[in-house]
Amino acid sequence: MFDQQSEPLAVLANQKAQESSNDEYSSLSSEDEDSSGSEFMEEDFGDDEDRKKPPVVRSSGSRSRELSKERFLPLPEATTWSIEQKKQFKDVTVFAEWQPLKSEWTLLNEMERKAYEPITMESIEFQREAESGRLSQKVKLKRYSSFALNSDEKVTTFFTGGPVWAANWCPLPLECTSANQYIAISCHRDYETTHTYDDLYSEKGMIQLWCFKILNKKRQYSLPYLSLGIAHEFGAIWDMKWCPSGAWEDVQQSGKEVSRLGLLALSCSDGTVRILSICHPECTDDESFPVYKMKPSAVLKPTPTVSSQCKCLDWSPDINHRKLAAGFTDGLVVLWDLMTSSPLLKTSSGTSPECFYPYHSLRAHENYITDLNWCKHSETYMVTSGGDRYLKTVGGQFPLGLHYVENGFFGAKRSYLAPLNSCVWSVSFSEWLNVVACGDSVGMVIAIVLSNMITKYSRHAKHHMEDL
Repeated sequence: MFDQQSEPLAVLANQKAQESSNDEYSSLSSEDEDSSGSEFMEEDFGDDEDRKKPPVVRSSGSRSRELSKERFLPLPEATTWSIEQKKQFKDVTVFAEWQPLKSEWTLLNEMERKAYEPITMESIEFQREAESGRLSQKVKLKRYSSFALNSDEKVTTFFTGGPVWAANWCPLPLECTSANQYIAISCHRDYETTHTYDDLYSEKGMIQLWCFKILNKKRQYSLPYLSLGIAHEFGAIWDMKWCPSGAWEDVQQSGKEVSRLGLLALSCSDGTVRILSICHPECTDDESFPVYKMKPSAVLKPTPTVSSQCKCLDWSPDINHRKLAAGFTDGLVVLWDLMTSSPLLKTSSGTSPECFYPYHSLRAHENYITDLNWCKHSETYMVTSGGDRYLKTVGGQFPLGLHYVENGFFGAKRSYLAPLNSCVWSVSFSEWLNVVACGDSVGMVIAIVLSNMITKYSRHAKHHMEDL
């Protein structure tokens, strides 16, 4: 299941799961940092009656509302800075040569698409709790269906048919406020498939494009629906990112038969990165939701002979987004130049997609890389995390160097942001609100407003001047 929350500071949590400790490692507390060698902790699943109860998906309740007013106020300057940055990308079109072409699509019929779709036809039974505390009836969602507690509800839950491993919102231009919004989602076909980091996998799957109509406070929210399916044989899609700007085309103003919705980069378990040029779903054949196989616009390889899976990726924040970085399961960070003209770094042959090779790579971790993100305001810095339990800042002029800051930002002390007691699978940051959200292995999603670092910097500078 995938849960969409329109209010950015909502906390979706199952209190029963929050109280239990089902991380396989014992968590460290700030009072007892020497307990890293403690034994595994057993899970407390409750009695048999608790096991029979359906899980409850909670919206932001009265307690969350009260806290958001007093403590969880976003940083107003963050929105202003984000708008100013987005204005730099206005009227800039990137990778105009990568356009969606109907001649390179293959429409799958009902029998053919079954080999790519998730096989689970119905979700587990669950209940929804509204802000008023009212519980919904017990619900089981059919595959590709969505659910809201009432017509005024701003929280919707929809069932993709499998465990979700990657999701990313398609970005819109700053001035566009009346266009449909889409999210791309990748999930495994079933709940039993497992993968190891030592092997490569090429298997069938489907990327789902869900439409949320126009997300505007002045409009009534409508239930999301699956608008397009993209069948592939790239293996598991561990991460996906839309090109941040310059790739979206207006259907009415473009004057084309097929208008481009965006460029979607995929990190695949077969060891490659693929970039797909996705069209607006309304430009496809008229079906409930069509499923196509399409040729990638570009294929990015770390070496001619691939030996490890691609786990994560990110586009560079410069105005042309000409660079793409990816992290692999062998600990490598690889960088490609998508606008290179060098025949050593870019090859093309006949009808095959363009193939790119890296201009730089480095071993950032001794183990597999779990995530990678470029600094939104500088293409010379990025942050990586790995299975070696290190979080590293990679930066400076290339070749890259490694930087580790012991004392935090201008004297800010290290502290725990969220009281999580299980493995964190995903962390996402909103530069618009100065908010970070994370999801863990027990299904809890929590959002935290970060400290105002500008205030900390001002105080630090003041004390520094006084010392002088």
